[in-house]
Amino acid sequence: MAILVHLPDSLKPLLSLLDDLALVLDTGCSVAASDDPFDLAACERLLSAACAEMERSLLRSILLALDRSESRLWIDGIPHRPVGRHEATFYSLRGPLVLPRTLYRPLDDRNARTVDPVALRGAMVAKNWLPTAAEAMAFLVQQQPARDAAAAAALLGVLPYHPTSFDRVCDALGQDYATYRESIEQALVREMKIPQESTVLVVSLDRVSTPLEEVRPRGPGRPRKNAPRRSVQRIWKMSYCATVSLHDAPGKTLRTLRYGGMPSEDVASLIEGLRDDVNALLERRPDLHVSLICDGAAEMWNVLGKQLNEAELKRPVERLVDLWHLLEKVGKALRERFDGQRASAELHRWKMRLLNRSEAWRKLLAEVRSWGGQGVRGARRRDVPGEPGRGGSTGLHPSQRARAAGGEQGGGGNVQEPVQREAKARGSAMARGASREVGPFAGAGAERAVGVGDGASARKSGWGGAPCGLSRMAGRPPRGQSTSSRITG
Repeated sequence: MAILVHLPDSLKPLLSLLDDLALVLDTGCSVAASDDPFDLAACERLLSAACAEMERSLLRSILLALDRSESRLWIDGIPHRPVGRHEATFYSLRGPLVLPRTLYRPLDDRNARTVDPVALRGAMVAKNWLPTAAEAMAFLVQQQPARDAAAAAALLGVLPYHPTSFDRVCDALGQDYATYRESIEQALVREMKIPQESTVLVVSLDRVSTPLEEVRPRGPGRPRKNAPRRSVQRIWKMSYCATVSLHDAPGKTLRTLRYGGMPSEDVASLIEGLRDDVNALLERRPDLHVSLICDGAAEMWNVLGKQLNEAELKRPVERLVDLWHLLEKVGKALRERFDGQRASAELHRWKMRLLNRSEAWRKLLAEVRSWGGQGVRGARRRDVPGEPGRGGSTGLHPSQRARAAGGEQGGGGNVQEPVQREAKARGSAMARGASREVGPFAGAGAERAVGVGDGASARKSGWGGAPCGLSRMAGRPPRGQSTSSRITG
């Protein structure tokens, strides 16, 4: 039975598409109702393609509404004039869209770049990629190479583009993020949801040895015959990583922000970012207690103590030693003193004591010192907790907090593992023979925007898109200034 449906003028482009969709539906129902073999997967693909066409048609109408045709247009307070109307291709989640739009140029500057109101008001990425498509591409590429991301998208029926497009869009997003990084991260911290049951804010710092390839310095004289034109060497440098975690009263982790930087970055800038974020969270929740966790090395305490101390935070700060680093050293010492089975039993006993008794570390330190370096078969002094070995001790020190930080409040694995993966990927992605480094990798803001934080926070902060009523300036504003402007006719 036919039904008469009245559609507004804005939906007239859908008439032909609705006819095609009705035809696909009727054909599929008739074949499914018969006893003939039925390919449900093919039917799904046809319906998905028909719905994709309808989505593209609706998006095309919205993009056309973003266009302007006035003889004079004020963009960020500067008068612009139209210089022509041309077709352009915009790329959405469901495929490309071709539509005409008017280009504008500043009235008093004939050599200035043209401005596309559609791309400007729609907050396009790389001029013609819709924000949702760019966000989806970035999400896929951060988990796998661009070629695999394109294959996954094709299987899902979205983003029908070449792998090089995935690379290009993600590079553009990375450049935009680096430009506005400071303001983005500040906005994300301000908008981050703090669980009501949070009672403790824990800051943890660690370091990871990262392999890098650098150009080998050329020696004096002529190179030997058949020597490589660009000789490289693998060297190891320290990358610092950190977390800021919120915990409830029993110690359960409620929220974690991760930070990291390549060896080219100064660790002081990482600590300054930690301090700013911690202060922003404490302004919203002054009742939170602050704890610092590291492996116990003097260098780590010195780095943390410069920015995260009682004077800077205006509140007491407790210092905790990471339990897992401590047990690593204790285990080495026990294996040197006892046989394997006895050492494992002793290590488990001390682990349970450290987790359940606040004064257990004092007894552990007293027991290790009672050995006096005797009876430990071939142990190096730096493997014995509490002993001032050559490499520095990761053991507990009486000047620190009278308990170790257990697994419920972070630990080496909680801090190191994500940054180790990222550093490894960064090191392998560097161009062979190039001594440059890619720069800061996505630790604080990016993970908050994609991996940890609220998905809407990234969009509200301005990097992923803007509301339809706002326009975006062409070009890059100075850091600290607003990135949005309004177009008026």
